[in-house]
Amino acid sequence: MSLSRAVSDALHNLSALAGVEMRREIHEAVLELTRARVVPTATAQVLRSLASKASDARSAGLRDALRTPEK
Repeated sequence: MSLSRAVSDALHNLSALAGVEMRREIHEAVLELTRARVVPTATAQVLRSLASKASDARSAGLRDALRTPEK
């Protein structure tokens, strides 16, 4: 396992332990934004936008795109 993957897995596990559950794809997108040195406020805006779209989808009765897949 590469160091980058190990760090990603550790951060994903840490966020889950902190109560922040998110799909792996969203987690990887946030890491990519961080690696690209995108300012935190812009990253937060992206997350707010995704959450808003998920809320709209729930209101419309559509599947939640941000929901953690069930195992």
